[in-house]
Amino acid sequence: MRETVRNEMLYLVGHKDMTPHHLTGHLYLFLDALSRSVPTPKTKGTKGVREVYVREALEFIEKNFQNDISVEDIADFCGLNRSYFGAVFKELMGKTTQEFLLNYRMAKAAELLQQPQYTVGDIGNAVGYRNPLHFQERLKTCTGFRQRPGERKSGNGRKQTESAHLWAGRAFIDCL
Repeated sequence: MRETVRNEMLYLVGHKDMTPHHLTGHLYLFLDALSRSVPTPKTKGTKGVREVYVREALEFIEKNFQNDISVEDIADFCGLNRSYFGAVFKELMGKTTQEFLLNYRMAKAAELLQQPQYTVGDIGNAVGYRNPLHFQERLKTCTGFRQRPGERKSGNGRKQTESAHLWAGRAFIDCL
């Protein structure tokens, strides 16, 4: 590439007697070769913009995880097409947006599971699961823990319930 730039520059200098149109053509060839010879750091600038989108998404998730949000909602917040956003998120975070949102909610649930005053239904609602059975199924899938209906509400066997919930919270953290 450097040789092409050099040759075109020498041609222009050595052929001053040629017609203006002919010289203009070679000037464009010289400029084209010159612009191709300069490396452009496209990936660095592009990654910086992508990181901004992911940061916006993470902030949105942090503020709204307890609501019924979808990947579409997150992409809309960032002003991006859902497919493009999903590809950018997975490239930078190493997991899909849906996987990240699920893990984030489960991490918050693990914190709450260690507090015996909340029922599993309350915790599910607090982390964005409006259907307690759906949350319990996620809980069971991740930890194997399953609460019997009303287990936390009764005063009988409270120590057993508390230790079971502490175990579930720790198992959740290990699962994440």
